[in-house]
Parts: sequence; structure tokens; C-alpha cells
Amino acid sequence: MSQFKELFGSTFTNIVNLKAGLQCKEISDAHNEFLLRQDGVKFDIWKDMAKILKVSPKKIHDYYHNTWSKQFSDDINPYRDEIKSLIQMTQFSHSIQETVKHAITELKKLYPKLNLHYQTVYQYVNYQVKNNLKNLPAIPTCFTVKQEESSETKEDRKPSSQQITELFDTFEHTALPFYESLFPIADFDAL
Repeated sequence: MSQFKELFGSTFTNIVNLKAGLQCKEISDAHNEFLLRQDGVKFDIWKDMAKILKVSPKKIHDYYHNTWSKQFSDDINPYRDEIKSLIQMTQFSHSIQETVKHAITELKKLYPKLNLHYQTVYQYVNYQVKNNLKNLPAIPTCFTVKQEESSETKEDRKPSSQQITELFDTFEHTALPFYESLFPIADFDAL
């Protein structure tokens, strides 16, 4: 794959130079010039590269975004714990995309020279959010919606006092500690 990476880099640099009328010798310079281009010009670069490398423009585009461009970004590993805490503050009130943008924005405030690879952060946030959701306690059955038709009245469908007591006991022993770990500054005792 490193041979393709080298071929990709040289082809990329040559086509960016051709399209921009430049003489970039370094791949990083060509990459910086590429980032300044409009989406239409970028698509033309993908098409030209696809012809030369004999693959589809989509494969060129995906390889660029998911693999090749990572070399120009900082490693997220030293920032994973900070990203996790940013996720925990926003994941239940924002979409995944908004959570990613929030995480990157907050990290840039803390580290102005940091250059994170958006797709890598997106994949990490997406994984963390899904993992957090998977680890949520199950919803007690007295709160699940029944789909079947019934001749019961609303009074008949109310949970019994025993079910309510069991629900609060379940919440206090399973869900509450979990939510307290997600939101350590919240005052759950006031609930």
C-alpha cells in the first residue's frame, strides 16, 4: 500500500500544480493549496487522478479523506480522554456531527495549533457515543409502550405501587450511578 501512497502523493502534487499553476515541490505545500480550492475544483482533481491511477473518483476521494490526508494532522491519541469528557457533556443534547464539531472547537480553544483529522475524530466520537448508549441501563418494562390493542381503560394500564417502587429501586441502584458518572457536576440528590 505504501507504493500506492507514494504514487497517490506524486500524482496529487502534479495535478494540484497543474490546476493551480504552481510549482509545489513538497506534498504538504500541494495539500495546503488543495485545501484552498473550491469543491468543484477538488472534484476535477479527483477525476484527473482517477484517470491516471485507474480507479474511480470516489475511491480517490475516500482514500484522500480516510487515509492519505491523515499524515498532515495531529495524532488524536494524546487527546482521547479530553474528547471523551467533551462527548459526555454533549452527546445527549447534540447530534453526532454537532458533538464532533463541539469537540474539535473546544480542543482548538485549548490547543490553538492543534490540527485534528476530522474523519478520525468523527469515527472516535461515533464509536464512543454508540458505546455509551449500549451501556445504558435497560428501560424498565412498566415504561415500555405496548403496541397491541386492548380494551383496558387508562386506569387499568397504570403501573401498580409495587411496580413504581421497583422502578425507583432499579433506577437508584443502576441508572443513577451511571448518570452520575456521566454528569459528575449535576446534583442528582436534588431530584
